[in-house]
Amino acid sequence: MRYRLLLAAAMATSLFASARPSAALSGEPAKVEGGDPGISGSFLQPYTNRWCFTMTKPGSAPVEAGTWSDRMETISFAGRPALKRTQVAEYKNGIRLTFVNVFDPKTMDSLAFDYSRSDTGETRHLEVDGKTVHFRRFPGTGDQPAQDYDARFDRRILDYYDGLFGILLDSLPLKEGYEAQIPAFDSDRAAIDWVQVRVSGRETVAAGEGKQAETWVVHVETKLYGSSTWWLTREKPYVIQASLVLAEKDGGTVITYTMI
Repeated sequence: MRYRLLLAAAMATSLFASARPSAALSGEPAKVEGGDPGISGSFLQPYTNRWCFTMTKPGSAPVEAGTWSDRMETISFAGRPALKRTQVAEYKNGIRLTFVNVFDPKTMDSLAFDYSRSDTGETRHLEVDGKTVHFRRFPGTGDQPAQDYDARFDRRILDYYDGLFGILLDSLPLKEGYEAQIPAFDSDRAAIDWVQVRVSGRETVAAGEGKQAETWVVHVETKLYGSSTWWLTREKPYVIQASLVLAEKDGGTVITYTMI
């Protein structure tokens, strides 16, 4: 399951395939690819943010699972201006997950991604060069094999799954009724997953420390990994709340993130 990184669970072995996506069918949202002029994170500035997160299994009460920190900073990457986003999930059971994304804010092109998990020693490293993705994964403990592959696509991917999450969604031309499909790279399958995005409108929500924020409410549907809702602003810290619902085949757990 794609959101298993957020649940600190083991990840399945990849199926190395890179099928060419087809055009949107009649009645489906338009496909918005990497490099589209309507996608831009030029408004993004350095920030820090922190959420607590709970997990709710079907038929059970919510359980506080830990905290999630988020820091954005400006850097230079291979001689070009870039943003670096570092997220750390601290679970109450002692597990620590670290996500580090480097990307071009003007185009939201992913440049590099690193992931590590404390209890198993698993690491992941991803680099993106235009339409080519270089990926390495070392499983740490357990019997899963290491992965090392290059995947070339016929279009520029967008990094929704591997750490950018709501920050990527915030770079879309958000407005009420906006719908699109975006080519999210699925590193487990070395393939593109066309994720559906829909903006339902505006909502004022809690933003930590007695504050409130007026947000865009953005819904995401995936074919394999469940759905999510994001409450986003164009002012830092950008991602105010989030709620992820895993697919029924993965237990249907709801993970809710609230600013603290």
